[in-house]
Amino acid sequence: MKVICKNTNCQEFDKEVEVPDWDGLHSYGLFMLKQCPSCKKLRKAIYTQSLEEEPKGFENVAFAKIASMTPQERKKILKKRSNEHFQKHIKPRKEYLDRAIIGKE
Repeated sequence: MKVICKNTNCQEFDKEVEVPDWDGLHSYGLFMLKQCPSCKKLRKAIYTQSLEEEPKGFENVAFAKIASMTPQERKKILKKRSNEHFQKHIKPRKEYLDRAIIGKE
């Protein structure tokens, strides 16, 4: 990510500086990346094409969605999520171990 200071009184005025990409986890990290070391003002971010294609941060997040559901809806959603996790991650390993115990692996 590149940033540029727009403070006319700063010695870093209008200089593009390459800073590490923001990890998308902490907003304070983004603040520190954008802060000018000379004048302590926020610099303007110049985003590259790759950053625009792959946004980071809180996008498509539904906070408190499960907590606001009725108990029946919550049970249905959590059961579906649990079943998908089982099918994707646990079932292949379980089948392999079952075959190994029997002696077919």
